Amino acid sequence: MKNLILSPLTLLSFIQLLSAQLPGDLVISEYMANSEEVPDDQGEYIELYNTTFYAVNLNGCVIQDASALYIAPSTDVYIQPGEFAVVGASAVPYAHYYYPASPPPFSLNNTGGDQITVTCGGTLIAATSYSANQPLGSSMELAATYLHNNGVTQEGHYGPSSTPFRYNGVNGNDYGSPGHAGNTFVLPVELDRFEAKVAGRQVLLSWSTLTEQNNSHFVVEHSTDGQPFLPVGRLSGAGNSQEARKYEFMHQDPEPGLNYYRLQQVDFDGASSHSEILSV
Repeated sequence: MKNLILSPLTLLSFIQLLSAQLPGDLVISEYMANSEEVPDDQGEYIELYNTTFYAVNLNGCVIQDASALYIAPSTDVYIQPGEFAVVGASAVPYAHYYYPASPPPFSLNNTGGDQITVTCGGTLIAATSYSANQPLGSSMELAATYLHNNGVTQEGHYGPSSTPFRYNGVNGNDYGSPGHAGNTFVLPVELDRFEAKVAGRQVLLSWSTLTEQNNSHFVVEHSTDGQPFLPVGRLSGAGNSQEARKYEFMHQDPEPGLNYYRLQQVDFDGASSHSEILSV
């Protein structure tokens, strides 16, 4: 990729791209609404999963429920591609961001049902709703990270965790997997690299995977201003593979000036995720 001198406006665009941009970039993979070993305002948490191939920053995002819970991280909180991050109360282990104790306390409704939403830059990225009487001492885990519609997950796709864990400073067990997959199935397409470089008047895009499972195809998407992106090519995936594989695509008609590219990886069941955004 050639070196670029970025204008302040272009630099701002790159900074903004570090945050979640599209519905479904994140999903709510787990939530604990009714802790047993510690009080709710110390033990409740929300776990997010990054469905993309690039790091997502929660700085500038708002996580809230239908009542009093409102979390707006003002520092950088990165969720790496294909990984989990936990936003939680003081006793939660492995949390990436601890919510201040007051005011108000960390409080998900565990008796009357609730809705959890994640909004970044004014765009709804992830959401779920659940009904009353959440199980005592057990989190609810999403069955698989692809079970969402533009980031919106359904209550029927969650189930109580069977993984024991301990809160900070507590000897007894509750059940959950904060910061880990637990019973949640993760899409196992592992992207090793993604590169774009000028080749004469064309742009060569190349990428490689370390493993693939249920991988139908890749869509190469192009933009001249960072959004929106439009498809310019499609390559078949390997389906299931435990070997490293390489892919190349030549964009024949890039626009004069700056061009942006990203990959969309699509499973046979229609679930998809996006790569980081490159520019040449």
